[in-house]
Amino acid sequence: MPSRRQGCISPPQGYHLDPGLGPDALRKTVATALERRLLNYMQLRYCNIGYTSNLVCPHFQTRFQRAVAGSRAYVLRIEKEAVRACNILCEQNAQAPKNFLSRLGEITSDRTEIIDQLLSVILAGRDTTAGLLSVMFHVVARRLDVKVEGARRSSKLRGQAVISL
Repeated sequence: MPSRRQGCISPPQGYHLDPGLGPDALRKTVATALERRLLNYMQLRYCNIGYTSNLVCPHFQTRFQRAVAGSRAYVLRIEKEAVRACNILCEQNAQAPKNFLSRLGEITSDRTEIIDQLLSVILAGRDTTAGLLSVMFHVVARRLDVKVEGARRSSKLRGQAVISL
């Protein structure tokens, strides 16, 4: 009996695996399914849905669209608040508080640019840092020369002032 996950039967149509297949045919079938779903990997990360859910649940696209609509509504609400606050302060000739949204509202009133900047800070800020760190640790773990060079350089920095930009 197929396993059930969130009301979906596994696997969906087009991904039925014949138990009589040899190991090479089975590997090819799974590889083809994963190649088709490779682009959805990033979508799955942002929706907090496991990678295999797209292969398991045929209703993934609907849930992803709802998640995207919810995150867009959240960002639009922040954007409207920033523009409204900036307009009120401009009418009163008051000094804007020193925060990211106020400064962004002073720089531009273009909704698209504000939304792009907000999404960059909210989404890409954390994921980009995590992605770069994971790639760095992967390289360090696989290449001993990089690890030795990094240790050599960091040993020279002990006791020196921190450089800030």
